[in-house]
Amino acid sequence: MKKEDEINGLNEIAMKNIVPPDFRAREHIDRDGIVELAESIKQNGLINPITLKRVKNKFEIIAGERRFMACKKLGRKTIMANILNIALKDAEVLKYDENIKRENLSAVEEGFSLKHLKDTLKLSENALAKRVGKSNSYINQHLGIVDYRDRLLAALKDGLISFSAARELSLIQDERVQDEYVRLAVKGGISPTLAKQWREDYEHMEKIKDRDYEDERVAVEYNQVDEVQLPCQICGAVKKASESVMLRICLDCKKEITK
Repeated sequence: MKKEDEINGLNEIAMKNIVPPDFRAREHIDRDGIVELAESIKQNGLINPITLKRVKNKFEIIAGERRFMACKKLGRKTIMANILNIALKDAEVLKYDENIKRENLSAVEEGFSLKHLKDTLKLSENALAKRVGKSNSYINQHLGIVDYRDRLLAALKDGLISFSAARELSLIQDERVQDEYVRLAVKGGISPTLAKQWREDYEHMEKIKDRDYEDERVAVEYNQVDEVQLPCQICGAVKKASESVMLRICLDCKKEITK
């Protein structure tokens, strides 16, 4: 058999000589999913080899970490792998591409993956967009996630608000105001349209705050967030956002409810 430093292409590699990637795109590994995958491999074999890159006297996983973990759970001593002899920058791009296609990453996970790729390859946002085949706005919006404040990032990470809504709320510069809006959004639900209204409401208050009136002085109080007033779609009463919840129903059900 070839020495490991001479191996390229498809080969059977000892599990003990394989190391996980230095950066994981997915924060949490679904253990139940690994168990199911292990059972599938036990029944049907490893259909797709994992992809590795040589790192000193070991092999680093580029694609297929879940398959590697499943085989390890089965007690396999070796695994079929495709060994690529590629540069670091090409390996990192391939990792990103594989993760996006196969791992169904969340917006937060993709944002941090793009940040890792940008820093590792020392690319500008424009160069990164070209490298991964995304638009400049897509890259800018996802990289922006890395700088989200804790409360907003946690809500997005936990799936309590959508990425589109989070983008709107991220534009609210006052941390206390933003945190309050995030709290309201998590409590009552929020659509991207409503998030945009809240952001525009905040910007409007900021303009009033800075405006100089000759005849009267307009004072904007920030001790309490002025909530958006929304009409109830059932009774028509106008209520604060915190006193209402979002409910997605079909038009037929809406007709029955409003009768």
